[in-house]
Amino acid sequence: MLTGSDAGHAATHAIESGVDDYLLKDEVTPGGIDRAIQNALVRRQIARRVERLARRQWELLDLTARLSRLVRLDDIQTCVLGYADEVLEAVGGGVFDVDETGRGLRLTRVMGEPDVGVSESCSLAAAALTEGAVVLAPDLEALRRDHPDLLEREPQTVSAAAIPLTVDDAVASLLGLRFRRALDDDEATHLRVFGELAADAVRRAHLYERMVAQSAFEQRLLGVVSHDLRNPLGTIAMGLDVLSEEAPAGIVAKMDRAVGRMKHMVDDLLDLTRARSGGLLGERTEVTLAGVLDEVVEGLRSRHPEVSFEVSAPAGASVRADRQRLLQVFDNLGTNAVKYGAPERGVRFAVTPSDDAIEVTVHNWGEPIDDADVAGLFEAFSGTKTGAHARDSLGLGLYIVERIVSAHGGAVAVRSSREAGTTFRLTLRADA
Repeated sequence: MLTGSDAGHAATHAIESGVDDYLLKDEVTPGGIDRAIQNALVRRQIARRVERLARRQWELLDLTARLSRLVRLDDIQTCVLGYADEVLEAVGGGVFDVDETGRGLRLTRVMGEPDVGVSESCSLAAAALTEGAVVLAPDLEALRRDHPDLLEREPQTVSAAAIPLTVDDAVASLLGLRFRRALDDDEATHLRVFGELAADAVRRAHLYERMVAQSAFEQRLLGVVSHDLRNPLGTIAMGLDVLSEEAPAGIVAKMDRAVGRMKHMVDDLLDLTRARSGGLLGERTEVTLAGVLDEVVEGLRSRHPEVSFEVSAPAGASVRADRQRLLQVFDNLGTNAVKYGAPERGVRFAVTPSDDAIEVTVHNWGEPIDDADVAGLFEAFSGTKTGAHARDSLGLGLYIVERIVSAHGGAVAVRSSREAGTTFRLTLRADA
């Protein structure tokens, strides 16, 4: 803008409206015009760079969010190569897996073409593997000087990058990218940040795969061990029946109790395996809670005739459930109430229906559960560690209780104090 006034309001308003610069009439000289144009160009370049950096930042944040939702290595590689294609505008790229020696490379995935199985690499990828860091050839001159083999293979390439993806402090794979334009400093920085995000996602994928494999192995091991233990335990139990007619009664009784404890542990291990594989529940039917609790209490009374049991349950309260599993839940809670409570003060089962849920409580008096144990009470192999509630079992009973209740769409919680006693509270959906 040219103005005859001394800048003032008009010039200020013009700049606020988008004018790059202004000149007073007495500054309209070749030097003044050139200076104004150069200043305007610099400001425009800065503005474009700020805009581009802001766009790159948003793109990297979006990539971070997408990668955070992925756990499988194949999905992560697809996402990373898609970003390189769509955002970085790479004309070619692929993933090189490092072989067992740690020195050889094998191109296993090309942008848009999974699992091509091509056995080839280039000096750029080899340099990144050796250095364990991002290697860039930012322009044609750098390619000709340092990596002519890549240029011979792909003559349309103007720049390239090799990004190492490390796992456990060793390069597990490389990401190679080619471009048909030179890379400036901002793009080089963008590539390095992109590489760090990709490497973090790949490390997480490898960790996930190891955890899945370890979990699967543990599940198979638990299943095999617990299943194979049932047969010899059954044989021992049958032998005890025969021995009971000849051997001293006390010895046979101790052996029988030991077999019972072992069988209970084996059953818990089998249920642990089923719970983790999602196969804990059987067929669901309409189950009347009063009937289930009456059956549970009948069994408890036969084992603990010295304990008084009370059941309070409306006749019409029912849920859709696996009846055998509900029997297991309440038998476990009732047995614990006798074992860790004050048997002389009895155990009480109560059912309270509401519009959309049914609440069942199991209450006993006695020594409270230590506050330090409550938080982990329903975790596998935990149980309680201190006081009168310290367990002599595997610590799976309450974990299995919680898994059964959760599988029915319900929840279980516990409150325990010396004044109010211990109450396990189960909430079951009425339409479960």
